[in-house]
Amino acid sequence: MVIFMGYFYDHRNRRPTFCDDVWAYSLEQSTWALLAKAQGPSARYGHVVAIDPPSDRVIVHGGDIGRSNTKADTSHLADAWVFSLSSNTWTALSYNTQGDQGAPSPRSLHTGALLEHEETKYLVVHGGLGVSDTWVLNLETMQWKEHTQLSVAPGERHGATMVVSPVDATTGMQFHHVLTVPAANTQTNSTVVTGENN
Repeated sequence: MVIFMGYFYDHRNRRPTFCDDVWAYSLEQSTWALLAKAQGPSARYGHVVAIDPPSDRVIVHGGDIGRSNTKADTSHLADAWVFSLSSNTWTALSYNTQGDQGAPSPRSLHTGALLEHEETKYLVVHGGLGVSDTWVLNLETMQWKEHTQLSVAPGERHGATMVVSPVDATTGMQFHHVLTVPAANTQTNSTVVTGENN
């Protein structure tokens, strides 16, 4: 189990503290170990983390560096980083803008996951604070593609969770959102489940 960055509220000093560290927990030894600190992306929270076990790496996208956290906030991020679980080192990802189809706007509190189809791996991200779009990053070509032809989509939301289902060999690439978000001004939750083929 690995924890990437985040923040906590320092009640004594009445301010949030943003973290740039990476920690791993050993179930066998019941101990925490610091893997990295201040060697990669800026301290942030509300970022997407997607793990790629066969490649022994974790991908981090976006997040917020903690200013006002509103829809118009300029502290949202659009960068992506890879953390190697074998060397405990960070590498910044550079997007391929040749034949540019754009890239997701800076965002935080979005949802995302890693998807593999026909031996190609993709990072899928959806939504965030004030946004409702869905983007897919091909991790081989490093090009983003916005999915605009979705017949059903969850819409604008933040603080949601995405789970990727296994790919169905008969239908091709498939991803599913399992999203639980608080209903406006209530204590109840609504769950939306959608599926799309590409």
